[in-house]
Amino acid sequence: MKMQRLMGILFLLTLCLPELSHAEDCQITLSQPVVDYRQIRRDDIVKTQDSWHKMPEREVSVNVFCAEKKQMAVLVQGNAGEKGRFTFGMQGGLAVKVDNMIVDGKHYAVGKTEDKITFLPEAESSTPFYIKNNEAIIAVENNQIPFGQQMSFNVVLSPVINERAFSEMSDQTELESELAWVLLLK
Repeated sequence: MKMQRLMGILFLLTLCLPELSHAEDCQITLSQPVVDYRQIRRDDIVKTQDSWHKMPEREVSVNVFCAEKKQMAVLVQGNAGEKGRFTFGMQGGLAVKVDNMIVDGKHYAVGKTEDKITFLPEAESSTPFYIKNNEAIIAVENNQIPFGQQMSFNVVLSPVINERAFSEMSDQTELESELAWVLLLK
């Protein structure tokens, strides 16, 4: 009988509130600041492609509230590897998909920007919509950023682990991905 190795997996999603957010009476919250996979096994693999194993997805809601109407962006930062993709331990990655953008009760297209001052949206919009390190999530309508007091969106976290991870890790290896969520206002 073949014994399967267990790996302890831990996601840490860290919320960072810059001084500007407090001064302008705004707050950002996550429905689940820590996403913990506990222990996973090969049996937990959802899909495999080219020796990469996709593990089960987890969903987190991000909510922003300001006392006055503002243009808002949520910057996501973390350890990144090739092409700005978030890392997950030493042998994995973390895809961060964003959808269901709502500002003051109205649905908007999800956009992203690397412009932290004017929030100029990137021209292309992909579906599904993935965010990478140092990109800010924005609501977009007609290439414009709306003003609002409340913004919310969903984030789907999809960890992938390379096949080597299953053979090179001990039974209690911890894999982490820490993301910081920073509210930007204009």
